[in-house]
Amino acid sequence: MTIRKAQRFEMHLGLRDTLGDVVAHSLMEYLPPGGWSNVARTGDIDRVDARIDRLEAEMRGFKSVRTSMRFIIGSILTVAAGIVALLIQINESISGR
Repeated sequence: MTIRKAQRFEMHLGLRDTLGDVVAHSLMEYLPPGGWSNVARTGDIDRVDARIDRLEAEMRGFKSVRTSMRFIIGSILTVAAGIVALLIQINESISGR
């Protein structure tokens, strides 16, 4: 149930008449402005925490893939550099330098 501003104001006036200004103001400060349906419950926070934990686990998996890819790319570049050096040597030996 969403409470309107007018209803909230009326509640505040009733509390002031019954409990006094200071206590009424303190109680109104603790009430959420949009009603209790807009407040997250412990179960809601637990579900968000579980989703964050799953995402963190997936990110750890991506980190290991990234490390493997760096190793593979580094190996390919090393082999390619070796092939280029070999081709240069072959070309120089054929041309008779």
